[in-house]
Amino acid sequence: MQNNKVFSILQKFDTYEQNRLRKFVQSPYFNRNERLEKLLEILLKDVKSDHTTISFNRNEIWRKIGHKSTYDDVKLRKDFSDLLRLTEKFIAQEHYEKNGLYEAEFLLSAIHEKKMSKLEAGTKKLATRLLERFPLRSSEYYLHAFKLDRSKFLMNHNIQVKGEKKNIETVSKNLDIFYICEKIRYYCYIISSQRITTHKYELKMLKEVIQEVEDSEYKEIPAIAIYYQHYLTLIDVENEAHYFKLKSLLDQYGLIFPKEEAYNLYTSTTNYCARKVNSGQPKFLEEYFDIMVDFIEKEIIFLDDFLAPGIFDNMVTTGLRLEKFLWVESFIKKYSDKLVTKYRENVVTFNTARLHWYRKDFDIVIRLLIEVEYDEIHYNLISKTMLITTYYDTNEIEPLFSLLGSFRTFLNRHKEIPQHRRDLYLNLIRFIKKMVNTLPNDKKAIEKLHKEIIETKSIANKDWLLEKLAELS
Repeated sequence: MQNNKVFSILQKFDTYEQNRLRKFVQSPYFNRNERLEKLLEILLKDVKSDHTTISFNRNEIWRKIGHKSTYDDVKLRKDFSDLLRLTEKFIAQEHYEKNGLYEAEFLLSAIHEKKMSKLEAGTKKLATRLLERFPLRSSEYYLHAFKLDRSKFLMNHNIQVKGEKKNIETVSKNLDIFYICEKIRYYCYIISSQRITTHKYELKMLKEVIQEVEDSEYKEIPAIAIYYQHYLTLIDVENEAHYFKLKSLLDQYGLIFPKEEAYNLYTSTTNYCARKVNSGQPKFLEEYFDIMVDFIEKEIIFLDDFLAPGIFDNMVTTGLRLEKFLWVESFIKKYSDKLVTKYRENVVTFNTARLHWYRKDFDIVIRLLIEVEYDEIHYNLISKTMLITTYYDTNEIEPLFSLLGSFRTFLNRHKEIPQHRRDLYLNLIRFIKKMVNTLPNDKKAIEKLHKEIIETKSIANKDWLLEKLAELS
């Protein structure tokens, strides 16, 4: 049977979530339709067996869940739809129960609505305790604080005590902090997105919000300070002081944000460093490295508890370019288990080979790479380039020319590789062949080849080529 929405959702659940969903569907408070319990068991059995689709056909399911009449497709679709609604309600309930503040907020609201005055004092104390224990101090915290203080205000609104000052200022301040933080946050997103999209956005009152931050104590609140500094870094790129202040703030307060939000802030900061490096400011390579190390040590980088292969590669590349070989070796050993199992072996082998290439342990490089054919085009291109340069450095001419020929064939066969990228490697092949055929100390030939390399814009490993050509002089 073809996949449907509810089956796809169940495939995302771990065993514990599946068991909780089972109890949820069995609860008469949420469900009184026994057919839905049976339908869930059928689907969970297929999920547990790692089936990619539902193994039973519609007629079999119709009978198994207890229908006695002739198969009716409309009714079976209704059963699936009802189970989907229940599953969505379960997901919402799970999210609700993860944060006790949601329960406190709704309880305060219900107490006010139903005028259950005897529950007010205890619930207010509980809500205040939960807010104090809330682990974050992002805009989300101030939204919760606003909702709780608003409920307290509404409860006391009709109770007039002579001389009592209401908590209106606190309500207003928490709302302001939430609003200012979110306003600047989304404006930062707009500025960043303009580099990759032509979409136009218009945000009202932005100038007023920025002016309020600059003129008030709000900029002392870490969540606002970080987004305000992020905003300055984006609009005034040349003023590096903005970046260094943002870096300092993230170092102090990076963990006050939800993980995904913190991830985006750190990523934006590393992108700033990368753009500086690409514009010819190599000192920002060390800055990039420092930010990434902080990113890792705070464990913000591990979304879903895994480390993306691309980020793993970038950390190794940066460490190698900075000649932090011992750090790279330790990083590979320490964090290889954070890679998804299906990619782990290839990523570790590839990056270990790169480490040894930088260390000029050429025998180890050849041993690691000679038998490996990567599924990913990116890894294939770089690993073949490493082998080519290794054969050249070790004067292994026969395997060098064999690999140059097979690499050219590989590039021509894989049409999905963009032409500009193919040119990088085709030019590398061409110039290595010319270097092999150039006699040492042939000044005229070397100068001519040097000029050709310099004038050719698209060449992989251009610095390496120039270094090797200089060795022929």
